[in-house]
Amino acid sequence: MPATGEIAEIRLGPIPAYVVTSPAVAHQLLVPGDRDYDRGRLMAKASAWLGDSLLTSAGANHQQQRRSLRSAFTPEQVEAHVRHVREATGRLVASWTAGTELAVDELPTRGAR
Repeated sequence: MPATGEIAEIRLGPIPAYVVTSPAVAHQLLVPGDRDYDRGRLMAKASAWLGDSLLTSAGANHQQQRRSLRSAFTPEQVEAHVRHVREATGRLVASWTAGTELAVDELPTRGAR
């Protein structure tokens, strides 16, 4: 997707959605400007299933949720998460056989442990 630019529009049925492919733009949207952006119809509908989560909330509630999660995203914590994801991904990829088709919906549970 980076070939489409820093922000790409995709369609989820009749609903336009946007994918940010640039870390700088993601930072601009999520860090200093999180109070300035409407989450849109998709997130309003998603809140029925996801509840008032960090992804779907806005304003003061979003700020409070971000503050409560901050300690999980220190550079040290992120590095630990990256290490675990790399190890799990390595185990998963090592379990694949060249030329074999994989069912995408089964991947999270196959060989990642």
